[in-house]
Amino acid sequence: MGKRARSFVARLILWHGPGKGEEGFSLPELLVAVLILSMLVLATFQLLDAQLGESGVVIARSDIAEDLRMAMDTMVDQLRTARTFHNAGANDMTFTGYVLGSATQQTVRFFLSGDALYMNCPALFSGDKLVVAGVSGLIFRYYSAAGTLLTNPNQSLASIALVEIELTISRTSGKVKQEETAKTQVRVRR
Repeated sequence: MGKRARSFVARLILWHGPGKGEEGFSLPELLVAVLILSMLVLATFQLLDAQLGESGVVIARSDIAEDLRMAMDTMVDQLRTARTFHNAGANDMTFTGYVLGSATQQTVRFFLSGDALYMNCPALFSGDKLVVAGVSGLIFRYYSAAGTLLTNPNQSLASIALVEIELTISRTSGKVKQEETAKTQVRVRR
């Protein structure tokens, strides 16, 4: 490092004004100082931007987990009341049960339409009620009382004793795709 460069660095660090016979910083010295400061500001901004991006991903993941929990709770609560199944498809199920503690049995249907899970219960509300959006996967599996997977549950609707639900929700947060899956089993009370 030359004498002039050492002098420049020392003056930047110590900031003790112009040296003997100098009137101030030269234009190249000022440009180098501005360039260094600009690089430091840019690096700081990039670090902050990365941290903000990560917090967005955490928030998105938390939102997905909350939506999964609410959707699973809705399906589990209704399935526990099921008495008679009318349709037992891989992502479409219809049953009759004592919905929401009602004194009479009501027909309930859960089904996937596009990327949304809906519930239909004409006795409680008109039309289809959105349970959760952003669904990338929904699978209902049906088991007998002996724990055997029913390969064709619609031919043995009366044999359904347990329903396994696997629900996957996907969302894109910025450039990152978030995906969470929940799985549970519900014993049918007949």
